[in-house]
Amino acid sequence: MVTVEIRESEIEDIFAQYPSLLRKTLRLPNELTLIARQMILPSGRLDLLYSSLSNLLLVELKVESFRESFLKQILSYRADLTTLQAKGEFVQGSLTPILLCTSVNKDSLMFARQKGVEAHVYDPAEVLIEFYNNAPLDTKYLTVRPSDKGIWRIGLINESLYLLEKPSTASEISLERNRSPKTMGNQLAFAVELDLVQRDRQKYLLTPRGRQYVEARDKHLATSGISKEQANLLRKFIITNPFYSGVSFGILTMTTCIFELSKNTYPVPLELVSRHFINAAGLRYRWDSTKAVDKGVKMYSNYAIDLGLVGKIGDSYFVTPGGLNFVLLLNMHKSLKLIENSSKID
Repeated sequence: MVTVEIRESEIEDIFAQYPSLLRKTLRLPNELTLIARQMILPSGRLDLLYSSLSNLLLVELKVESFRESFLKQILSYRADLTTLQAKGEFVQGSLTPILLCTSVNKDSLMFARQKGVEAHVYDPAEVLIEFYNNAPLDTKYLTVRPSDKGIWRIGLINESLYLLEKPSTASEISLERNRSPKTMGNQLAFAVELDLVQRDRQKYLLTPRGRQYVEARDKHLATSGISKEQANLLRKFIITNPFYSGVSFGILTMTTCIFELSKNTYPVPLELVSRHFINAAGLRYRWDSTKAVDKGVKMYSNYAIDLGLVGKIGDSYFVTPGGLNFVLLLNMHKSLKLIENSSKID
């Protein structure tokens, strides 16, 4: 028998927040509406109370196997509610006691049915998987992953950005730069992921952030050089929009990986970074070849270096002052984003 180790209240949270998952678990034909949770009654606290059409469902949740005492518990809740209904102190409707356990044998199922209780077997693991797949994290936290646009350094997109004084197509920019339309398309797509460029049908134009980036150019640097102001602009963008795109997420993941690994050994060897980054970025089964891993790690460490978030000497990575500050601020903003989105379910 598999050992179940989870707080009962956590499964209760899921069913309270997602009545549709409980409906699926119970295989019910009609929608459920939560009326009360941990409802105080003379005989105790009822876990969950739902309405379904004219029916009231009393749900008692357990993360263990069936015990006869559970029947007594939920039947006492039904008796309490029946009394309140008779006094006109509670909404009318047929009362259906439902007991959820991780295992129930046939004899116990029949015994529960004789007592007027519907006993159901459920798998907490399935409930947790459904919750994860339906979690309200539309910040992309659960789905965003670093992408490979074939751009080795951030500064390689600069010349294209500097040409976007007016909306242009990738083909038009490729003619001016004497580069292939595919290369220009990749560079512009990369710029879109950093909120420097937006696309309107076939044309690309600078975003407000993109205009700031162009204005922050240091003309004493090579075209592909990134000024301190440009780096700060992108760092601030990633901190305040940690799940904006695959590129922004990849940069922050690379930086935080190096920071976390520095607690084990410092400086941090490339070998450790490669293993940790691929797993932290959710790419273990996507970049599954050594070539893909090497390419991806090099790209994203280059981006982090371009922004002054990490340093690399030989095959070792170092945390910079800018990177340390970045990680501290990033953790705060990531938490705020997660809290902001999870509150949308209230």
